[in-house]
Amino acid sequence: YSTILWKRQNKIAIVVAPILGSITAMACWLGSAKALEGSVTINTTSQIIPLVIGNGTSLACGVLYSVVCTYVFGPEDFDWELFKTGIRVADDSDVKGVTAEQLAQQLQNESLSPEHERSLQRGKKQGIIIAV
Repeated sequence: YSTILWKRQNKIAIVVAPILGSITAMACWLGSAKALEGSVTINTTSQIIPLVIGNGTSLACGVLYSVVCTYVFGPEDFDWELFKTGIRVADDSDVKGVTAEQLAQQLQNESLSPEHERSLQRGKKQGIIIAV
């Protein structure tokens, strides 16, 4: 949903908007299959138009429900700095049965090479451009 990173979104909207958006989308998807094709079957629900109607409704209604819930129940002011300071890395070295070799392998898997980091950043930029 496009409002997932909205600073003013409240907790109720975070929980309720996706659920209501999904329910509305399924109702529109199945309703459009019935209205356009005459019945609700695997074949009619797999047609392009009902699928587009359901997916488009899901995206649009999620945003709408999020904004409505936020302003009905009052906006909040989320502090995004929490993610910089509030998340701590756990140390698994004290777990019974973990060998030094397993711990070294885990540390190697958790770190990214500079070229992998650049690749991820490039993919992130491409994804943002495509989404806009």
